[in-house]
Amino acid sequence: MDSHVPFLPRDIITNILKRLPVKFPIRFRCVCKDWKNLLKTPSFISAHLHHSQNQNPFLLFTRFNGDHTLFDLLDCSMQQLVEVQNVPVIEWVRDRLVSSCNGLLCFRIDPSLTSPPSFLLWNPAASEVRQVPGPLTDFDGLFFVGFGFNPILYDYQIVINYGTHFSREVKRVEVYSLSVGSWKEIEFDENLLEGISLRLESITVNGVIFWLASKQMMKGDDGDDDAHMIVSFNIAMEVFALIQIPVSDSPRLTVYEGKPALLVSTASENFKSFIDLWVMEEETGLSSKGMWTWNKKYTSDVFPCILSPLTIWRSQIVCNVVKPDELFPGTNREGMKDEPATFLYLFNLTTNELKMFPTGRLFPDDDIFNYCESLEPLDNRQVEEP
Repeated sequence: MDSHVPFLPRDIITNILKRLPVKFPIRFRCVCKDWKNLLKTPSFISAHLHHSQNQNPFLLFTRFNGDHTLFDLLDCSMQQLVEVQNVPVIEWVRDRLVSSCNGLLCFRIDPSLTSPPSFLLWNPAASEVRQVPGPLTDFDGLFFVGFGFNPILYDYQIVINYGTHFSREVKRVEVYSLSVGSWKEIEFDENLLEGISLRLESITVNGVIFWLASKQMMKGDDGDDDAHMIVSFNIAMEVFALIQIPVSDSPRLTVYEGKPALLVSTASENFKSFIDLWVMEEETGLSSKGMWTWNKKYTSDVFPCILSPLTIWRSQIVCNVVKPDELFPGTNREGMKDEPATFLYLFNLTTNELKMFPTGRLFPDDDIFNYCESLEPLDNRQVEEP
């Protein structure tokens, strides 16, 4: 440093600032014009997000208190839950968190599954909220929602699959683009999804939304149960695909090391159980045509309890645990049977150890999501010059 004026190269400044919690880069936009421009560039936002995802991931717990949904965050130390402040208040309706993607939360705000849906996008770390305009149609039926990131267009999109009341088949698809700020209907191959019933839960990986689904077996097919599978939707290409799964039981859809994965709990005699982890790999090459293969990555030891896997966090399995003495609950003061007590544990794939969360019990209406802080804006991102 030959100059008398203290100086740090821009890449070193960027490397320091990307490691800070979101609240600090937001404040530091006031330091000078150069910092303001830097902290709003897509490259810095992406670098900060990547560091946040890998170094300080959170678990987000949702619970309904009778009026609205409350949110608690658990960080890597797993010491205590911290309630999220400044939650958007939506009167007269119960909101449901559809998905968490890159620090953005997508809510469905409606009183039932069959009324016209409306949505809200929220970045809790940056305290930004965006009301999404109503969809194009007032469809009379069920709907199944996905929310994800389009890496090709660098855009966040909401996908609604409208289904019938009885068969739950997809009859109409609408997509909302955050960058454009509007909905559009897309065409799709209805024959591909004929007889396919979607489930509500979805995940997003590398620009593709995945839903668990099932198809009623026809007479003459082997077995009497539904055939379970996955329905995928490529956000950029706007194309559906069906993916067979390697298990007959209904699994839990999750993400493992940036890839779609399945968690399957199998109960044995005497109320013992174990967990299998299957990971989906996309084949590459000219002859693969986007084919997927499944690899069983892990099978746990058999535990003297019922394990119900929920998701994967920091390469460990979050699961509800019901112990044998709680499988047959007694009678409460009102003379009604108590529900079995379930407790939340973190299962280490390397050591086979179960560690109890500070949250204790997870109730049926509660839900859990992976979450990370981010600077992702809810308005149009600025264009970064090369």
